[in-house]
Amino acid sequence: MDLDGVFPSEVTFMNALAVCSRLGNLRDARALHCCLVGSGMEESVVLQTAVCSMYTGCSRLDLAKQVFNQMVERSVVTWNAMLTAYARNGLGREAMELFWRMEQDGSKADHTRNSVCWNAIIGIYAQHGFGEEAMALYQRMKAEKVVKPDEVTFINVLNACANLGELRIGKMVHEDISYHGLDGDIILLNALLNMYGRCGSLKLAREVFDSMSPRIGSSWTVMMTQYAEHGQGLVALDLFRDMHIEGLKMDDITFVIILSVCSHLGLLREGRDLFVSLQQDFGIHYLSEHYGCVVDLLARAGMLDVAEEFLERLPATQFSPVHWTSLLTSCRAHGDVERGTRAAMLLFELDPQDSGTYAILEQLYTNTGRWDDLAELAKIMRARGIRLRAPPVEEDLFG
Repeated sequence: MDLDGVFPSEVTFMNALAVCSRLGNLRDARALHCCLVGSGMEESVVLQTAVCSMYTGCSRLDLAKQVFNQMVERSVVTWNAMLTAYARNGLGREAMELFWRMEQDGSKADHTRNSVCWNAIIGIYAQHGFGEEAMALYQRMKAEKVVKPDEVTFINVLNACANLGELRIGKMVHEDISYHGLDGDIILLNALLNMYGRCGSLKLAREVFDSMSPRIGSSWTVMMTQYAEHGQGLVALDLFRDMHIEGLKMDDITFVIILSVCSHLGLLREGRDLFVSLQQDFGIHYLSEHYGCVVDLLARAGMLDVAEEFLERLPATQFSPVHWTSLLTSCRAHGDVERGTRAAMLLFELDPQDSGTYAILEQLYTNTGRWDDLAELAKIMRARGIRLRAPPVEEDLFG
């Protein structure tokens, strides 16, 4: 475009800046910034904000900060871009300082703008693991009484409570939601279910669930998830059956949860029937997660041959290393050396540097006394520069 003498527009620059941000190419980012400065459009708030985001995408927060500090005018989007960048880089204190600076910059003159900013910083803290900071800001928001908390505020605060596991604070936030007349909002009620469950109180979560009228499918799914994560798979299964009886629409996530429950309870026939009915009776397309649940279901039942055959027959679009790692882990548990070795070799072809696969295979050989195989594996690891770490811990709905 530049060689042809075509002058780039603001939209052109926006698209180019976004591409540089995604690619993280600092050299191209600097060149594009220089081009923007020479275009006469460098004072555009929208473009300057995009430049800040581009530099943060290139892991150069210092350059983003330099551009930000030189801006004569800043929009809410600009402030939020920098706040997000600080939070993502673990700079919670700097993010808070920037927020107060934003307040002093004149945000208080515009209530709507102020509300957006408060919610943005609380949300950023909650999403990036700064739960205590999010709660402190919420308390200050309440104390100053400048901005009334809304649905967005409470979603973020409940997320922070869930991450902290603070039941007492969560109950206080629930009271605030009721005080502001928002306890009929279905999204907030689902967030309350999640918060109470993650804070360890299935009793309070169930009370909220039972009080909901009407209850939509997502609410049932959230409640089932909480029971599953606390090892109460049978209760989750009862909820699934009740949901079906009431004729409520089930989604793909619902089936991921319930198939995982069947796997952990050893309900082979029920899990198999649910997997078949998922598409035939409910019209839901299979996801990679559904296939993974079936592999886990078969492997836990000791049907490793069937699990391997099932994986080999999967469509190419549904192939996932996670499934083969699950099979390898089950082979370790059942001492199936040959099958486990095949799974590991396939995984090595995909990622020869994945130390987790080596660790599982090493344990399999050790547990079964395959010392020659173990010695050969050690040679391969040395040749590839692999250092063993602790074997990965299986993570699932039940922890």
